[in-house]
Amino acid sequence: LINDASGLVAFKFAVAAAATGTFSILGATTSFLYVSLVGTAVGAVIAVILNNLGDFLAEHDGNDVVFMVVLQLFSPFMIYIVAESIHASGVIAVVVAAIIANLHSKVDVNYSDELHFTGVMVWKVFGYLLNGLIFVILGVELPVALHEYAGESGHLALPMVLWYAFATWLVIFGIRVLWTFFNQKVWQLTRGGHRASWRVALISGLTGVRGAVTLAGVISVPVMMDNGVKFPERGLMLFIAATTIIISLVAAIVILPMLSEKPNKNTKTAVKPVAQHMTEARAQIYVLQSAVREIEEHRRETNQAVTYDIMLRYQMKIRKLQIDNISHEKLGPILEAEYRLRQVSFEAERSTLRRLLVAEQITPLVFTSESRRLDRAEAELEDVLLFNKKRSWQFTKRYLIRMMRAIRVWFADEDSERLMAEYLIAKHEGAKAAINAISQFIDSDEGRRLKIDQQAAHNLIITYRNRLEKEHNVNRKLTQAQLEAAKTELEVIGLNAQREAVQHLFEAHFISAEIGLKLRQRINFAETGLLTSEEE
Repeated sequence: LINDASGLVAFKFAVAAAATGTFSILGATTSFLYVSLVGTAVGAVIAVILNNLGDFLAEHDGNDVVFMVVLQLFSPFMIYIVAESIHASGVIAVVVAAIIANLHSKVDVNYSDELHFTGVMVWKVFGYLLNGLIFVILGVELPVALHEYAGESGHLALPMVLWYAFATWLVIFGIRVLWTFFNQKVWQLTRGGHRASWRVALISGLTGVRGAVTLAGVISVPVMMDNGVKFPERGLMLFIAATTIIISLVAAIVILPMLSEKPNKNTKTAVKPVAQHMTEARAQIYVLQSAVREIEEHRRETNQAVTYDIMLRYQMKIRKLQIDNISHEKLGPILEAEYRLRQVSFEAERSTLRRLLVAEQITPLVFTSESRRLDRAEAELEDVLLFNKKRSWQFTKRYLIRMMRAIRVWFADEDSERLMAEYLIAKHEGAKAAINAISQFIDSDEGRRLKIDQQAAHNLIITYRNRLEKEHNVNRKLTQAQLEAAKTELEVIGLNAQREAVQHLFEAHFISAEIGLKLRQRINFAETGLLTSEEE
């Protein structure tokens, strides 16, 4: 950070020299010391003030996480403006303040894990947006610069401009390589150890990829000088900076793999070998299945609706992982069997609708509406099985159709309450018939021949049971607070079951430490999201 800050300050002096046409080494040194020292003092003072403000708020129960993160976001801009207003370096002031704030957070008892996590996530998003903004500005200005300084209408031929950019990168690369090599040499002569290596120096040079700081510096060059004249060669600077960034990225991608050491397969390691019988996807499926079993064990009459909701969400995740991580040869028969299984459930629902219509338990309007719903569901079956991207549109379309049906029921000649009761009867009886049909089909000769996936059958049965339990929940008239409390309890049970499953896999040497860490991170993110939604 200090290196970038001092570089930007030096660049600012170079721009000033180019704009005025004069340069004094004594004046530049004095000015550099002033802007650096005063900028450091401004950053340190404001950082201490902000730290004390945070401590004061924490002592008076005002340490709100959202407020503290907002304060973190606005602090750099405030510090920069204050430093620049007294002609000091705003960049150095911000860097110094950030270092002090970071040191304070390490010993601050009020700096909670929640604040740390929220701050890190917000800064990642904010930093990503700022980096993107810099490249967007470059994209706006670069075509103008290219037209002005390259091609037939420009001052320079395009090959010459590209050569300038390559030469710039070569100078930066050479300085970095030589600096690294001579540092190794000094270390070898003064402290002994490994010999200086040109390979290490070259790797160091290639990893010095240019990026946002380079663009930020060159974009900060003013378009016009104080006397109203255009800044000399600003467009050429923009083009060279952008091309240098691209060259540094391409060179690192192409050459670094050639210079890196290949692992010696014959080298024996003292680390205990891990019998990785599971891939990351398979381990994640096992972990989710463990959570489903644990949640199902806690299913009671009072929480069945939310239990099936949560189980269905877990089952959909499991199914998505299975489909994404299976070969096409194996996927075909599985989808064929599942397609047939769903057709069986649709046939059972249609038979139930016809029976209810004959028994005059539902009207022709309800029969027609529910039959069309089944036709649409069957037509969308491929998208549902393959988790196609069109599912979001299908969901929107189903929602609109449901709204239109509600409007039609509202304006129908029949009593709307009676129609809604008939819809509930149709769905209730259809769900029961579908569950029975699925269970019988699995045990039939055709089901055994198709080798029906138990996971798929279980998912489908849970879907229908979920429908039944939602109707029961309406009849029981549970309050929203009761439902939310039951949901939170079951979600926590599922997360704890996932953690225990990951620990079991790791201790049994079925997964590596790296895979275990990734799985735990997913669980932690899920738990953070759950707790955040609970607070809201």
